[in-house]
Amino acid sequence: MKAFTRSAIRTRIMLCLRGNALVISELEGLMGVRASTILHAIKEMIEEGLIVKNSQRYSLSNIGIIQVSIIDQLIDSITVMDDHRDFWLDHDISGIPKTLLTQIGMLGQCEIIKGDPEDPFKQNRILMNEIQHADRISLITPIIIPGYPQLLSEMAWEGKEVDVILTNSLLYRISSGSGLSGMLKDLLNLDEFRLYVVEGPLRVKLAATESLMRLGLVRHDGHYDLNTDFICKGEEGLRWGEALFRHYLAISSPVTHL
Repeated sequence: MKAFTRSAIRTRIMLCLRGNALVISELEGLMGVRASTILHAIKEMIEEGLIVKNSQRYSLSNIGIIQVSIIDQLIDSITVMDDHRDFWLDHDISGIPKTLLTQIGMLGQCEIIKGDPEDPFKQNRILMNEIQHADRISLITPIIIPGYPQLLSEMAWEGKEVDVILTNSLLYRISSGSGLSGMLKDLLNLDEFRLYVVEGPLRVKLAATESLMRLGLVRHDGHYDLNTDFICKGEEGLRWGEALFRHYLAISSPVTHL
């Protein structure tokens, strides 16, 4: 660990050599650092097995390639935290597994969408309009989101794949005369609709399609933030959302009837 974090010079050298084999003069030009300083760092890194020398060119060893990949991931994660600092500070992140917290750099192409205080569900309606054109949806929710039951029903009856994870308490509310129990019973007869329940509280809301990932979190006061969503449309963000859904799917139980 000491060798990994020893100096900014070493990190910059590794980033410059990422996918490249360079001579000292090229490194000097890229880094704006004296050749003697670079050579001193490279000597140590060769001894540690991070860099290899072939003729006058330097490149990363296999261990160096692994380390620079970790550095890239760390830089991406810090960027996401800095770009959306208030979101991460103001919400409870305990519902995100540690493996995915270490990969939040994958959310680099995401943006924060805030609702209108006078119409808190306006943004929700806009996103629902986009979701209804998807071919599949994976949903995690601890609450009944206005409009979503009807949207999921329409998608399932149209032959689209619908997977939903609820809490036991929410399922009990729905099945105990909420007005949605009949709809849910009919949906459970469809092959395209799959329902799961998870024990305990859910501190995340997730809607993931093949082209959109929508993440919501609980505020520190324990209430779900209906006005702030983390929206991703980039490939890596979509994969992150799929991984979050798979995490909860693995700890959920299927529901086949009410």
